[in-house]
Amino acid sequence: MNILSALWPDPDRPGNITLWFAPSKHSFHFPVRSLPLSDADHAELKQQVDAENWDVYFGLGLRCDGLTAKQQGGKKEIMAISAFVLDVDYFNPKAHKAQNLPKNLDEADPILFPPGTLDPSAIINSGNGGHFYWFFDKPIELTSLAITTRVNKAYKAFQQVFIDRAAAVGWHVDLTATVNRAPGRRSRDRGPG
Repeated sequence: MNILSALWPDPDRPGNITLWFAPSKHSFHFPVRSLPLSDADHAELKQQVDAENWDVYFGLGLRCDGLTAKQQGGKKEIMAISAFVLDVDYFNPKAHKAQNLPKNLDEADPILFPPGTLDPSAIINSGNGGHFYWFFDKPIELTSLAITTRVNKAYKAFQQVFIDRAAAVGWHVDLTATVNRAPGRRSRDRGPG
């Protein structure tokens, strides 16, 4: 699954997807109309990321035009979001400081997503964890600070349900709910979506 195309299936909509690279702390912003990335673009990006030993993150929300490589874009630059995501780290002492983590998806699944709850629309292996996506029927347009604030509040409440389920069995799940947050993906484990 190409997660970026799944999040933004309308090639005619305005807005930019942001890739952010660590440790360089540089961003690459490209318009939605560029999706899906061609095999050649994907291969070139992966080659550069691997050569530089970078980790790659992508912004959940679409950014406005005009951001530079030194700007990731904050809440004011987010135009729309099309899903909520939950980032769950799996136990790996070399990758994570927290030790009270589920071992894998098989262990996490019945606790975080018990029968009768809304299953994620997509699950992406991030190398040392999983990203769980719930797609909206249509994107939420963030046309004002009031709307962005309400969406952020709803996003935090949504994630808190899973954080509480994890805490009930002694696991830690980070609260990452903000529209400008970028889910991570270790490029050395998997190339960008």
